[in-house]
Amino acid sequence: MKLLQNSLLGLVIIILVFSGCKKNEKESVNYLQVGDTTIYLSDGNKLYFGQTSDNTYNFDIELVSSNIALSTNPNGFPVYTGKGTYLSFEVFTSSSSSLANGEYTFFFDGNTSPAGTYEGCKYSSEFVYETDYNYQIITEGILTVKNIKGGMELSFVGETAQGEDVKMYYKGALNYYEFLEGK
Repeated sequence: MKLLQNSLLGLVIIILVFSGCKKNEKESVNYLQVGDTTIYLSDGNKLYFGQTSDNTYNFDIELVSSNIALSTNPNGFPVYTGKGTYLSFEVFTSSSSSLANGEYTFFFDGNTSPAGTYEGCKYSSEFVYETDYNYQIITEGILTVKNIKGGMELSFVGETAQGEDVKMYYKGALNYYEFLEGK
């Protein structure tokens, strides 16, 4: 009996020791930081607009704070409900199936859309769909894209047109929509 008690006590100690040895991995927090203000991002859309005249492919990435609920209407278009923070990038890639992994830099000349660039980046901290909202334009920076299991990992470091520093990180799933001619 004493041997059984000692064995059980030993087993309990081993279980307690190993249960405390979990990896200490901190979950990534999705955020947008502009200047000293940090907004937490909760959801996003990936919109596919097809091939450009430059033989690149146009995707828009939209990220929102938790104050904005994303859904889809009966016609298959995205719906934005609520008031909060909205961030978008218009990105050009060499892949028709998804954004290619890598770094994307700001480029705009109105005539071309080279792969590995984004042409428009804007955010609003007072976004309400289909009403007036004050967009701030981001004119410099590097967007880093990594396709991961179950979604994407996106990071950005740049600057607004007014010279404010901008940082962004998002890791997770994105709702996918296609806006192709004839569909």
